[in-house]
Amino acid sequence: MENQTKISQYKIGDYARYMGVTPDLLKHYEQHGLVTPEVSPSGYRYYPFTQSPALLSSMGLRSYGLPLREISAMLREDDLDAYLGRLEARTQEIRRQMRHEQALLDEHERLVRWLRRVSPRGEDFQIDDGHEMLFLPHSQNLSFIDEPEVYDILGGWTAWLPVVKSCLRIDGEEKQWGLVIRRSFAKENDLPMSSAVRIIPARKRFVFSFSGYQAPEGVSLIDALEQRCRSRMASMNLFPTGDMLMIMLLQTHEEGRSLSSGLFSVPID
Repeated sequence: MENQTKISQYKIGDYARYMGVTPDLLKHYEQHGLVTPEVSPSGYRYYPFTQSPALLSSMGLRSYGLPLREISAMLREDDLDAYLGRLEARTQEIRRQMRHEQALLDEHERLVRWLRRVSPRGEDFQIDDGHEMLFLPHSQNLSFIDEPEVYDILGGWTAWLPVVKSCLRIDGEEKQWGLVIRRSFAKENDLPMSSAVRIIPARKRFVFSFSGYQAPEGVSLIDALEQRCRSRMASMNLFPTGDMLMIMLLQTHEEGRSLSSGLFSVPID
């Protein structure tokens, strides 16, 4: 009679330890049919050693962030093309997430460099060639703009905060809050567009940065900062030749005081 190797079986705690998981995870996978214990006549549940490949395959797919229901379909129903199709769709999403996270890391490093330059003096200014920007307005005079073209795409922009930034556009007496981003970044990352988006051309700009600023008593923060920016420009014989942009970067607190940090970007000739 040919000898047959006996298949070892393990109680849930032992099997979980040998597989490097928790009993709760095993139960969760079992609910989705990804592992199947055997039940003894006395009612005890045992996990056969032969369940290990299925569990390892399931854990590998779970690392992609796939839900267990989808993993079960992949292992039980999908042919090779369907299996690879699901993985490709998921890896595309992972690539998008990686681009998003890398953008956040890059933005954090820019913020730290900016703070190191501006914070010791509380303010700073420079003149640069500027970048073409996109501005999506969403409010004016303390009320939201009631335009579907704004809200059809707003969520696609806020998903990229704080790379996309909160911004006040000042055009004479008109002030609009909205979101601003470089046009090149919006194109590279497929931010949604609509007729509500305003193009801000690339022009030479005066950039006035402020850190830890508190408005004087009885004066609004925006008015105080705008006046400070205009005064600095006038002292250099510079004057706005288009919309001023006030971009807010940080709101912090110190001894009960609210402190603002950000910058003005103003087109000049």
